[in-house]
Amino acid sequence: MNRNYLPKKWKIHLFPTLLFLLFSSNVFAQATNATIAGLVKDETKFPLIGATVRIENLSTGFKTYSITSETGQFIFQQLPLGKPYSITVSFVGYNSESRTGYELNLGDRINLDFQLTMGATELNEVVISGNNLSNEIEKLGGVTSINSTQIKNLPTEGRNFTSLTALSPLQGGGGINLAGQRSTGTNVTIDGVNARNQLTNGEIGRGPYTVSIEAIREFEVVTNSYDVTQGRQAGGALNAVTKSGTNELSGSAFVYNRNDGLASKYDIRGNSREQDFYTYQWGLSLGGPIIKDKMHFFMAFDRQDAGEPVFITDINTPDDERRLGVTQDTLQKALDIVRRLYGVSDAQQVGNFQEKPLPIRFLQE
Repeated sequence: MNRNYLPKKWKIHLFPTLLFLLFSSNVFAQATNATIAGLVKDETKFPLIGATVRIENLSTGFKTYSITSETGQFIFQQLPLGKPYSITVSFVGYNSESRTGYELNLGDRINLDFQLTMGATELNEVVISGNNLSNEIEKLGGVTSINSTQIKNLPTEGRNFTSLTALSPLQGGGGINLAGQRSTGTNVTIDGVNARNQLTNGEIGRGPYTVSIEAIREFEVVTNSYDVTQGRQAGGALNAVTKSGTNELSGSAFVYNRNDGLASKYDIRGNSREQDFYTYQWGLSLGGPIIKDKMHFFMAFDRQDAGEPVFITDINTPDDERRLGVTQDTLQKALDIVRRLYGVSDAQQVGNFQEKPLPIRFLQE
């Protein structure tokens, strides 16, 4: 396991900087770059001005409306991700038409053309089932989208979702290094909000990423982008979107354990190892309705406990003395001096130690 995920002095014991529950209603704040657009015409293929367009996410009850412009066009931007979406177009004197079954993922754009027919006496609704084959991803640079299926099924070291940036052909150097640049040259956003460390200019903190992988719906790795919406980056950007609750109560639970029995009984020098290696990570997520079609909740909890041996001037053999450049007798004399003259504790100061950082907990709501 990469020790970069287990800093020796982790000062943050708990990361509940958000509210205990974040309720979502018809107002949404995620920057998803998801769009539904289209054109409405009549039977003569003449644009219909002022036709009413309604879109609805059937799993959450989210609805929004618009009317067509003087060219018959409509567009909805920054829509919440999910499925299934239903799009209905209506106009006085014409039969309404609905299309359903569409799914919006990060950066998707769905383009739809409607042709309404006149209704003499009774206005009937025409329903057409859609599919995701018509979705487009409009980007001006190299983009690799990591969807929820990949996040769920692919192994990730330390359950850090940024490890999946390796799926991007321009990822290099490990972690979130993109296009040969340092990680400080990568812009990181969560739900459209800047998530870079304001002190180091890199990703937030260390250890398992400060948002649990259980809370990540999907993300994209953007490189060589000249889009005006992209900035503050030299190598590229990592844009993630978190999960949200729906009308269906659902959740997940996980336990991962790295047992000391899976590690060698000897250290890198061939000496017997007295301290243990272990990693124990567990957590859960839960989301669902508070008021169906109006208010939903989602939360995720992630905790990690770990330990590993640490060696400080650990002398067991003459080879250790030669490698460290000090003999056991000289080291013992030095310890006696600092204890007698400078008040250093009589506790163990050198040798083989067990490092046990504070437990790492992450709560995302």
